[in-house]
Amino acid sequence: MSRYIELKAKDNRDLGHQLGEIFRERIRAKIERERHPAWEREVRQALTRWAATRRHFPQYAQEVEAYASAAKVRWQDLWTVGLELGEDADRCTALVTNKGALVGHVEDFEPDTAHDLFLIRKTVAGVTVLDLCY
Repeated sequence: MSRYIELKAKDNRDLGHQLGEIFRERIRAKIERERHPAWEREVRQALTRWAATRRHFPQYAQEVEAYASAAKVRWQDLWTVGLELGEDADRCTALVTNKGALVGHVEDFEPDTAHDLFLIRKTVAGVTVLDLCY
C-alpha cells in the first residue's frame, strides 16, 4: 500500500466510507492491539467528548461513523483509538505560520511505528486538505 493516498469525496460521510474501506484491516488490528481490561472505561471516557464534537463538528462525527461502518468496527472504538487517551501527548509537534504559507510537522515517537504513517490528500466538496495520519 502506498504511503501517499489521494481521496475525493462528495461529503465527509463519503470520505469516512472510503477511509474505512482502505484502512479496514489496519484499524481492526489497531483496535485489537489497544484492547485491555480497562478498554470499556477508556471508551466511556472518550465518549464524554463525543457530544461536543457532534454539536460543533457534525461533518466530522459523520465521517467517524461512516469510517467505522465501512471498517466493520464500532464507531465508539474507532473514536477512542483516534483520541489516544492516556498516550504521551508530547509525541508530535505541528506548526503553521506565515498565514499558512509554511506548514511543518514532526513525529516524535518510536521509529518502529513509521510503517503506520500515511500522507493523505483529501478533497471533500471542493475543499482540499493534506493530513498526516497514523
